[in-house]
Amino acid sequence: MAFVEWQSTMSVGVLAIDQQHTHLLEIMSNLHEVMARGGKPAEVSTVLEEVISYARQHFAYEEQLLERSNFPDLEDHKKKHKAMFTEVELYLERSKQGSTTVSFQLMTFLKGWVVKHIMQTDKAYSAHLAKAPTGAGMSISRS
Repeated sequence: MAFVEWQSTMSVGVLAIDQQHTHLLEIMSNLHEVMARGGKPAEVSTVLEEVISYARQHFAYEEQLLERSNFPDLEDHKKKHKAMFTEVELYLERSKQGSTTVSFQLMTFLKGWVVKHIMQTDKAYSAHLAKAPTGAGMSISRS
């Protein structure tokens, strides 16, 4: 069973974003699996880097989409993305200093942050994007 699974209630109405969210949750579940089975630090680090890298790509895509559609709360949205990375970096620093509880805390943080971000912050742009001209470069899914 996945650590956190995509649910249709998480849809923001943009197919590409929904697919990216699904993939991000899958990578997070892979990270949880590696940690739960006691994976070696190098393996955990590799999967964590994949989570972080993919999140950066996703956030960049999402921010570009919101910029092209003239989303009025774009700057606040960007600040929330940046705050997530700042928090993850703090966990990584504590890990380097030898904290033994970082893995569990990091996974709890990531799961809570990502799900809340999708369900609240990302859903806040759904109505705006649904009204945006199709030339904004998005594929709106109507479910």
